[in-house]
Amino acid sequence: MAQVKIYAHKDFLDTGTTRADISQSIHGAVMATLDYPAEKKVHRFFPMVAEDFVHMADRGGTYTIIEISLFEGRSIQARKQLIRELFTRLAASPASSRTASRSLLLRLPGRTGEFVACRVTN
Repeated sequence: MAQVKIYAHKDFLDTGTTRADISQSIHGAVMATLDYPAEKKVHRFFPMVAEDFVHMADRGGTYTIIEISLFEGRSIQARKQLIRELFTRLAASPASSRTASRSLLLRLPGRTGEFVACRVTN
């Protein structure tokens, strides 16, 4: 099962349907690329106040970090496909018009504790 954590400024997450839009984009990508059923959805939102979410000034108030923890055994190709699908769906999401920059951290457990990180700026 994919465990998802979404970190963003509280004001941004509380705007309209931002939480639902982001959650729908993430789960759609997970279902499409990893063949998960709709009911296997575990998303945790971490709304952050400015003093608890320190980042580079050019990221702004819509800066979002998405961390996905997967069980070991997914191929590199499956992981890359998930990243591509996730960014495609997030770009098409209504939340995208409210998001200036986005960061995705995909946690991939393994013997070496490897990570893949990507950044997209709209």
